[in-house]
Amino acid sequence: MKMSKTKILVVKDYANYCTELIGLLKDSGCFDVLPRVHDPRSVVDNVKENKPDLVILNATMAGSDGIEILSTIRNCPETKDTRVVVITPILDDSLINIYQALGAAFIIHSSNPPAMVYHRILDLTMDDEAGRTIRDEQRKCEYAVMAENMANNFFRVIGIPVNLIGYAQLRKSILYCVENSLYQINLSQDVYQYVAECFATTPKRVERNIRTAIEAAWSRGNIEAQHRYFGNTVSQSNGRPTNKEFIANITDRIVTHLRHS
Repeated sequence: MKMSKTKILVVKDYANYCTELIGLLKDSGCFDVLPRVHDPRSVVDNVKENKPDLVILNATMAGSDGIEILSTIRNCPETKDTRVVVITPILDDSLINIYQALGAAFIIHSSNPPAMVYHRILDLTMDDEAGRTIRDEQRKCEYAVMAENMANNFFRVIGIPVNLIGYAQLRKSILYCVENSLYQINLSQDVYQYVAECFATTPKRVERNIRTAIEAAWSRGNIEAQHRYFGNTVSQSNGRPTNKEFIANITDRIVTHLRHS
């Protein structure tokens, strides 16, 4: 017996973004993608008529917004149980709380690639254990790439010279802390030891190389960016963040972003 496909309705303005996402959904062979809706006023009527299993909603459509559309869907008896994914350019606690209160299946920032939205949709619509394992591995790889890109961007903006060995060792340290953010980590015993093994060196050299990279940035890097990211949290004795302060600050920023992505 042939299983029916999950029916998806896309309510979104961004043509290129939409095209790529719809292509991923269709190529999977698991979804029946309905013609996408551009007019926010017709969303509820469309949901009533086509009865999609999932609605992908752009939160910033012209002439309306995601909260208004989602509220309308929830207040209609015929559509109130429809699952809705919200894609938004703004992610703050107040908006997240509103969308969650309105029963959004999940909320994702529009800066994330369509592939990430696609994997979230798989999470919602495919429940077998093997599928979950595969998607968990895919998500882990995606997060690792995002974390590395964010670390590189922070280093570039702050002004850490890429030619220093401490650049690579500092990045490795931060990515290790991001990956193990749920656990208590000792910088000297855990992080430096791990990085030392990766670079075939000693923990003391790792510590020194990282300190040199940070000092180089604070002596000739972007002062405005450094103040924006670190403010008054830097060590008062030497005018720059310690290794621990730097790693903890950037790790926290990356982990916060990944949790909201």
